[in-house]
Order: sequence, then C-alpha cells, then structure tokens
Amino acid sequence: MDSTNVSALDPALATSLNLAVERMDTLLTESLTCSTSSPPTLLMRFGSVTELRAPWGVGVFEVVKDSQNANITQFRLSHVITQAYQLRLKSWFLTVVVVSDDPVFLEAFAKWSLKGRLLVWTTKLLVLTRLPLHHLSDIRHTLSMTNSLLLQLSHTPTIKMNVFLDHPYFPPETPPVTMASWSSDKGLSKKARIPYYPDKFYKFVHRPRLIVSRLVIATEKTETVDDPDHPGEKKIIAYNAENALIEAIAKSMNFTIKFIRPEDGEWGYLTSDGLWTGMIGMVYREEADIALGLFTTTPERATAVDFTDHVSINYARILAPRGSPEVTLWGFLQPLTTNVWIGILAALVVYMLVMVMPSCIPDKTLTRSRLMRSSFHCVRVLLQQAIKQLPLQGHPVR
Repeated sequence: MDSTNVSALDPALATSLNLAVERMDTLLTESLTCSTSSPPTLLMRFGSVTELRAPWGVGVFEVVKDSQNANITQFRLSHVITQAYQLRLKSWFLTVVVVSDDPVFLEAFAKWSLKGRLLVWTTKLLVLTRLPLHHLSDIRHTLSMTNSLLLQLSHTPTIKMNVFLDHPYFPPETPPVTMASWSSDKGLSKKARIPYYPDKFYKFVHRPRLIVSRLVIATEKTETVDDPDHPGEKKIIAYNAENALIEAIAKSMNFTIKFIRPEDGEWGYLTSDGLWTGMIGMVYREEADIALGLFTTTPERATAVDFTDHVSINYARILAPRGSPEVTLWGFLQPLTTNVWIGILAALVVYMLVMVMPSCIPDKTLTRSRLMRSSFHCVRVLLQQAIKQLPLQGHPVR
C-alpha cells in the first residue's frame, strides 16, 4: 500500500465540511500530498462516508464521544490509535486526517498519537477544525514537533480555509505561519514560499534552548563554566567526542544546549511497572529533548524514543579460559557418551552375526579363520580403516 489516509471524524462537522471539502481546489490537494501521483488526501465526501476517492487505500476511524463517562471516550480513542498504528506499519506512506471541533478531543488525540507512536516524521498529519487559534494552544505544540499542518475552516459569506504551519520550539504568543488560504470564490492562494510539509528540523527559525540529558563517566574530563548564551547560569563541558558532536549539531541547526543529568544515573530501561528510567525516560516524558550518549539500539527502546543513525559500532565477544591438558588412558571414549558406546558395540555384535550367517548354510563350513576374518572386517569398518588386499598368486596387480 503506497499511501493511506486515516480520518478520525466528528459527526457534527460532517454536514458543514461536505461542501467545503468537495469544492476544494485540485491544486491544494496536489500540493498537500507533495506529488501529483499521490492519492487525493482531501477529496472525500464526509456526509455518510459513502464515497472515498482514495485509489491507493483509505482507513476511516470514528471515535464516538460518551457524554457521561470521559474514560470510555479515552479508551475508544486509544483503541483507534492502536488500529491506526497497525495500519501505519503496513503502509509505505501515511497521511492522517483528523476532523474535530472539540479541543479536548484534539488534545487527547495529540497525547495518544505520540504515546502510541502513530505520529512519526514519516507520517503526515492534517487537522481540520473550526476552532480559533487561541483554543488550539495544546495541540499546536504537537503540530510543531511533527510533520503536520492545521486547516482552519471559517464561515463567512463565503466558505474560507487557512493553512497554518507551526515551527518547532516556537516562543509563546508566536502566531503560526500562514502557508495558504482557500475560498470558494477565489480558490487557492499560497502565502509562503516554503513547501507545505517542510523539513522543520533542518534549521530552527527561532534559536531555542534544548535540554540535553547525558551521563558523565568517571574517566571523562569535565569543567563547569559560565554559560555565554544565558548569563548568570553555569554549564558543564565534557571533553569527548559526543560533546563535540552535539556542539557541531547545535551550531548547524541553530540552537543552544543545557546539559542535565538523570537523577537515577541510568541509561534507560523499562521497569516492571511500565516506566522508563534514566535518559531514555527523560526523553520519553519530555523532560529532555535529546539524550546524548552511545546508546545500544534495542526494539524495546525504539518503542519509546527515536534513534539517530549509528555513530559507533562495537562488537562483543564471550571469552573463557582454556582448560589445562589432561592425559588419560580412556580419553578416546570422552567424545561420546556411555549410551552411545553401548549402542555402537551392540550394533557391532549384530553386524558380526549377520556377516557369519552365510557360513551356516549346510554346504558351507564355519571355520575359525572365516569367523576371525569376518570379525576383523567389522572392526575395520568401525575404525574406518582400509584393508590391504594381496594379489592372488599368478594374477597381476591392477
């Protein structure tokens, strides 16, 4: 499956969005999907979800709100996220479309989609809502940290829609970037010169201060100095390759660093209570933005955090001391167990009996030499030894 759309529908929006989505300009569809050969992401009819124009595949999930028990709604949402995650694992490309006017639902979706590993960078998210921007402060943080766009629908004499983009680590009260606007009478008007889904983590627009969790090994040389980026504060400098690497990345991506240490002094593992410890846990709980160190990449950790490409590969071997040489008369018996030797000897006796059976025919005579020769052949086969056959008298050797 090359592309899949996942929609969490709010039935209250079905009627109002039907006309706007149905008349959406084709250019907007192609731009948002970043490819003219990709499936139409927005050309859907939400009225009764009876027609879905997505030739490459679509999955539609609806979360029905329980007005009396919020826990049931949370359970239903988490179940939908789990199903959508399974769909993401089976899809080459995934676009998630969320339609809702409920800020509580949008906040819960942001929480569960990150916890359920649905929103990774390869997943595109499109949020359609009629809520004003000041009601979307909680989900805007999730939109800024993921590959996401916000489509805000407004009802004026004509139906209008604005496309917004949030940059990572935006300062408070910073409005989102208006990427484009669309109206039923004027069509699509692009406002920004950047792509609809840009690489927001290539270089930060605002110079944020990122929290970097790291452990200082006893053998490392460290120094506490004044922080030039934040007067009055101190920072720890460790003279090693990892510190030089993060400093180079910070300079390239336009951010500053604040190092902190995990209180438990652990790298990070999953406890029996389902909690992550150490640096992995700090990143998982969003107490730190980056965990710095030579981490071992494991499938269990990959369910909680995202790893960079490998910067170092180490090999481990198991060593054991050699045993002291022992001289024993019965050493040749040690390669096989006692039961195996008993079986071999029993088979040898049976084989010897089979070899001498032709001599028991009435016209044959069982002589001592014949019995010895047959027994000798059996032992020779057991020991895998050849027999030197002398030529008969008067016959040449071949």
